[in-house]
Order: sequence, then C-alpha cells, then structure tokens
Amino acid sequence: MEILCPFVPTFLAHAARTPGADAVVTPEGRTSYHHLAGLAGAMQRALRRTGSPEGPVAILSTDVVRRAAGILAAAACGRAVVLMDPARDPDALAAAAATIGARTAIGEDPPDVFTGRIVTDGLAAGALEPTPVTASTPFAYVSTSGSTGDPRYVLRTHAAAGSAVGARVPYGTADRVFRPFNHSSAGMSEIVDALLAGSALLSLDPLRIPPSLTVGFLQDERVTVVNATPSVLRLMFRTARGGGDVPLPALRSVGGGGRAARLVGRRAPARPRAHDVHRPPRLRRERDAFDHQPAHPRR
Repeated sequence: MEILCPFVPTFLAHAARTPGADAVVTPEGRTSYHHLAGLAGAMQRALRRTGSPEGPVAILSTDVVRRAAGILAAAACGRAVVLMDPARDPDALAAAAATIGARTAIGEDPPDVFTGRIVTDGLAAGALEPTPVTASTPFAYVSTSGSTGDPRYVLRTHAAAGSAVGARVPYGTADRVFRPFNHSSAGMSEIVDALLAGSALLSLDPLRIPPSLTVGFLQDERVTVVNATPSVLRLMFRTARGGGDVPLPALRSVGGGGRAARLVGRRAPARPRAHDVHRPPRLRRERDAFDHQPAHPRR
C-alpha cells in the first residue's frame, strides 16, 4: 500500500501552522519553516528535471540549511539521500557514490563524478509536494564511522526512519535544540529529528568556533535541549573553568547520557532531564502509520 512519507507532510504541517517559526538557527542567521519549505521545493523541482530521476541523492554541502532542504527534497521525491563531505577526495567521493548507486548530487559545486548536478545557489522558491512511498522505500544511507576499516553504508527505509518519531526525540514545537554540526552522514538525525518535532535546530561546529562564542550562542538563543557527547561539552564549556558558571536558564533536557547531563546540569536553574538520543529508555507504545516494529527494541 502506498502512503505519503510522514517526514515531509509532518514538516509541511509545522510550516503551515507556524510559518515564521525558526527551523534552523546558526551564528550566521536564522531560517524559518516557510523559507526552508520554499528552498526544499526548489530543490525538488530541480531533482525532477535532472537527467538521473532515480537512485540515491548525495548532499554535498557544509551548510546545514541546504542539507535540511536537500533531505526534504529527496524524501519528497521518494528517493534516498546520503550526506557526503564535499571536502573529501574526488576519487573517494566517486567510490562512495558508486557503492550505493548515487548519480545525482546537490551542493554549492557538485563534482563531475555525478552525472546529475544541482547547484543550490540561485534556486527560486517552489512548492514542496510529497510523493507516495511505501514503508520499504529507501529513506537514507548512513555510513559507519570507518574506525575499523573502510566506512560502509547502511540503508534505512522510511519505516525505520519513522520509528524514531516520539522515541529518539523527546522534545516538541516549543524547543530549541542544539546539535553540533556533523560533517559525516551521521548528521542526518540532527536535522530529521528537529524538523519532525517542529523544533528549532541550533547548529554550529564547536571545533571551528571558539567555546566562548558557542556558549554565548546557546545563551542568546535560549537553548532548551542539548544533544552532544561529553567530550564536545567539555570543549564548549572549558572557558567556564575558574570563571564561574555559564547559565543556561531555559535548559530542560540533555542528550548524550548521564555524564553529559552532569556536565551541563549545573548550568540550569532546575536539574535537566537526561535522555539518550541513540537508545531511548522508553519507546512510545502506539503504532505509527507504517505499523512496524520499533527500530530500537527494549534490551
């Protein structure tokens, strides 16, 4: 049975309900749900015109807004998406693309190893139109870390992606969620989770921005949820050592495990709740539109 991909309709429902709400916020500026929907619609229209109408779509951009729009556009076309680092060696990109059959790329300057190339600059806004898909339709390819050998790509279907709704994302439309920018394909969840929940995604690369500016950004944007590893949090808050606390008055939840919660918790007026974005302690019981088993079963 064909159904509409829940990711795109859910995002569009948020955009229709609160078009001016922040979808993505970075130190360079903010993008509303309405603007992001228009950019995604423009990319979808370009995908439909490209010479490679099938197969995965590679997103080669370090801009989180364009990444988000590309994910939405590919999902709306019923095509799988994979995030790739444009700084990688062209031969490595070509090998990775060939592994999963990706012939189309979206980015500021997609390399010619792709037969279908969509340049993100200068695209006119368009309407985002979901394409009917099935539960087994490919949604995304996520690579392994490569720590034990060459990275391998794991396919996630729309059913697997949908199972995270309400499980991995314990936040909603009022939340402002910080996730450090991830250059690899693992950065997919930071975008999908926030847009499914109707939250504002606060994004920056803490390895490239001074810790004082990172913490100031979170204070100014009144972050409510922080999802980061303890090592990243230590880097972010190292300027507070010997200099007193760094208050985050709106913070209510911390992902990354108990150690992460302890690192950040003393900066909130009330002890924030700890949640694990990879293994949520409790999954919602109701079935979703796919009628599938949870991707993260109880252990």
